[in-house]
Amino acid sequence: MAGSFSARLAELRKKKGISQKQAASALGISQALLSHYEKGIRECSLDFVKKAAKYYDVTCDYLLGMTNSKKSISVDFDEGDESQDSELTISTIYRAATILERTLSKRPSDADITKDFLAVGLYRIISAAVISGELSPELIGYAPEFASAVADVTSARIIRQLISGKTSKQKNQDLKPLCVKTVIDAAEKKFSTSIKELGGEL
Repeated sequence: MAGSFSARLAELRKKKGISQKQAASALGISQALLSHYEKGIRECSLDFVKKAAKYYDVTCDYLLGMTNSKKSISVDFDEGDESQDSELTISTIYRAATILERTLSKRPSDADITKDFLAVGLYRIISAAVISGELSPELIGYAPEFASAVADVTSARIIRQLISGKTSKQKNQDLKPLCVKTVIDAAEKKFSTSIKELGGEL
């Protein structure tokens, strides 16, 4: 695998756009020690690896150079709450999506609904990035403005499908994962501006 621990530690800090002093302070060590870690002069503890992985929102495997994927969703991951679930990170969103997919997959007619909805949602974001010129128009098969409109309609159709699904008699109303709550709270904070634009009040 490409990338040593020291190289990845330095690379992640630079991509975050912070100084060694800032990173060292956040990680609870001296700047000199962080400099030694980044240069490969000293080896760190396992506790530091875990702390750095959490701080940079990557897996320990990525940080240690065992994989080139910064994120990982284990098929058999623990569905119990984890401390990092209280923060809105990509990992938290992945965990929430995985839990929802597992919950909804108990309804045969909706087994792929979470994946479909997330794929369409990401397609909507990609088409917006194409419209703004950040991504190549060749990425999508439709005219960007048309693609955005169709994605919106498709998202609404998937939601209607989910609401109307009545194939399962089992309900999981006691299921309240922290990662799902964190995603909901972050989304609802974003709603305030939209509600005001619609002439409503919070």
